[in-house]
Amino acid sequence: MSDERGPSAQGRITDRDLLKQRDSEIEAQRGQIESLQHSIEAAKFELPLLRISTHILMVPIVGAMDSLRSQRVMEDVLENIRRAGTKVVVIDISGVNVVDSSVASHLIMMGAASKLMGSTTIISGISPGMASNIVKLGIDTGQTETTNTVEDALKRAYNHVGKKLVDA
Repeated sequence: MSDERGPSAQGRITDRDLLKQRDSEIEAQRGQIESLQHSIEAAKFELPLLRISTHILMVPIVGAMDSLRSQRVMEDVLENIRRAGTKVVVIDISGVNVVDSSVASHLIMMGAASKLMGSTTIISGISPGMASNIVKLGIDTGQTETTNTVEDALKRAYNHVGKKLVDA
């Protein structure tokens, strides 16, 4: 039924209906955005844990490193030590731009935690600037071995498991 003012009340779309529909669409888009953000965050944490030999694990870190990412590295490495019986972990940070005090502390804590689990951590790829910053910050590298190059780190790692890495 219609009158001079247009369609009947039953067939008419009100402003309220349009607002409800728009709000529903916005909520659906927010859900999609949140899902994508979670996917992006998860992808940031994906780090290769490379098994070099039976008891040696290599963790190359590239790009930005913050305390959240370094905490995730520590969790992943410690779980690998527990699960796979890893004896030596080589963490190569030559691809990291900046190591701040929080990240440096996490790396050193990782060395201490891995030692508690019967493993040794060797951090390689420390640049002169990083070394200087770590010293300026007064961070005690303590029980964590450090090297300048991955090659030196791998030689030490093989030495720890009773093998020798021979130069070609």
